[in-house]
Amino acid sequence: MQAAKPLSKPDLRYRADVIGSMLRPEYLLKAREQYAAGKLVGAEFKRLEDRAVDQCIAIQERAGVDVVTDGEMRRQVFASQLAEACACFATIPNNQSGLVHARSPG
Repeated sequence: MQAAKPLSKPDLRYRADVIGSMLRPEYLLKAREQYAAGKLVGAEFKRLEDRAVDQCIAIQERAGVDVVTDGEMRRQVFASQLAEACACFATIPNNQSGLVHARSPG
């Protein structure tokens, strides 16, 4: 009986890009709630956002990511800046997620 040949390793090179949000740490989620309720001043909220961004960048650097992002720690939702910049969007009343919807012109 002939011995089995070892399997050759396939070429495992691939391209990966960081294009989205990273999960926000619990302390930042709580800070968002406190800031929205007026229980946290802007400077302290900004300090906590900066801390979350620093941690997010450190995670990516440890993983060897070539181009790092801020993980969108400062965004309410992925489309919030687009919605704020365009007159054709409106906030959804009583919406906790910060999502927006398109409104008809006029």
